[in-house]
Amino acid sequence: MVVKFVYGHGIIISLMRKYTNGKEILRPSVTRFATSFLTLQSMYKVKKPLEQMFASEDWVSSPLSQTTQGKVVKRIVINDLNFWPHVTFCVKSVVPLLPMIEGIAEYGRGLKPPSMHDLRTWILKAGVNDINLLYEEHKKAWNKYGCTIMSDGWTDGKNRSLINFLINSSADTFFLKSIDASTSFKNGQLIFKYLDDVIDEVGEVNVIQIVTDNASNCIKARRNIMETRHRIWWTPCAAHCINLKLEDIAKLIFSDTIEQAKMVVKFLYDHGTLLSLLRKYTNGKEILRPSVTRFAISFLTLQSMYKVKRPLEQMFASVDLVSSTLSQTTQGKVVKRNCY
Repeated sequence: MVVKFVYGHGIIISLMRKYTNGKEILRPSVTRFATSFLTLQSMYKVKKPLEQMFASEDWVSSPLSQTTQGKVVKRIVINDLNFWPHVTFCVKSVVPLLPMIEGIAEYGRGLKPPSMHDLRTWILKAGVNDINLLYEEHKKAWNKYGCTIMSDGWTDGKNRSLINFLINSSADTFFLKSIDASTSFKNGQLIFKYLDDVIDEVGEVNVIQIVTDNASNCIKARRNIMETRHRIWWTPCAAHCINLKLEDIAKLIFSDTIEQAKMVVKFLYDHGTLLSLLRKYTNGKEILRPSVTRFAISFLTLQSMYKVKRPLEQMFASVDLVSSTLSQTTQGKVVKRNCY
């Protein structure tokens, strides 16, 4: 939608090229999906210029900014908290494929792709053989230096309860397997059984420690592991520990403050005009600070807001905000009272 809107209007293309120094975000290729991934990569590279463009006076003064589609595209680029993380994830996920996609693009028309029969037979077997060779290389590192077994549970789009097992060593991290535990009750005994089987598969003599989160079933499994495997240590996931500690601290002291801060941030980032106003008064500084854990985001955002306390107060006391229709809304009045 973003690319179609930009390239569907000559004045917006010119504006984009002005802010990206002539760089394009549309990357045509010989296949539709290669074009999609190359375009995502191009957008990822000019993320900041695109955000600056949609927050600029050039954009605001354009009649296209007042159209329904223009407002939607701007919201996607600037205000949608999921869009850029998803773009980043897609680009990072296909990094190994990008040289192949680039090669296809350079070859041009006439490239004959492998047939479905080729993909399902000798190409698949070759891929499996490559993974097995990589597995053997990792096993050598496990035998020589030892390794860490990492377990992580999650729920996929089909609501299946999955448990991933990865092995970390000096040779990098290797994805060992994933188990579908949807039909089982994930108590401590079941987690213990899965971990015990993985230890046997890797070799007990090679395992130095096991890393899991701090859920009660994992703690029970830890006791069983350390009772039966005396030389193996259990280490709680640091990110999960930090998240739980920050959550407890927030409940004890900062819960009301965090909720008020969330209201302020959501109000500002949900409206493009207010977001532009915020960046004007803070000299481009953001108050929303994404992080690896939910409660870390809350505290980092509080820290960012504290650093721009004076600009925020000036913004909510300014003529710019008073003249905005959003300042007269119920939410706008509540947010202003919280900040000023």
